[in-house]
Amino acid sequence: MRLRRVGVDSNAFIYYLNAVEPYASIVRGLLERSHSGDLSVVASSLVVAELLVKPLREGNQTTIQIVETLMYSTPGIRVYPVDNGVAWRAAEIRAQSRRMPLVDAVIAATALEQGCQAIIGNDSQMAGQVPGIPYLLLDSYIRR
Repeated sequence: MRLRRVGVDSNAFIYYLNAVEPYASIVRGLLERSHSGDLSVVASSLVVAELLVKPLREGNQTTIQIVETLMYSTPGIRVYPVDNGVAWRAAEIRAQSRRMPLVDAVIAATALEQGCQAIIGNDSQMAGQVPGIPYLLLDSYIRR
């Protein structure tokens, strides 16, 4: 099945922004598909918050601008706020997966609420814990 709409976890964007290979190349391929209109990338506004912590702490205005451009001006990427539907869905996820951090539950809930076919990232703790949507672990796509 060819994916058409995916949620992307914070760590995947972090790999891309920091050019952490081999993951950055995989994420770059996703972003190229989104740019061409072949794939819709969904992100929670909490992903943006996670991406901004380090550059804000360091006062790195260049990286802040890069994050803003990536998340808000890249064709095919859409950032969704945490609304009541996402909040309820995140609570349901946490009720079923008690060890899942709230941020991860919100990221998963956003993907589910937006009709994503999968979540892409590299959080082995989150993989397999989200009911109703596969979590595609980047490590699974690395040739060793």
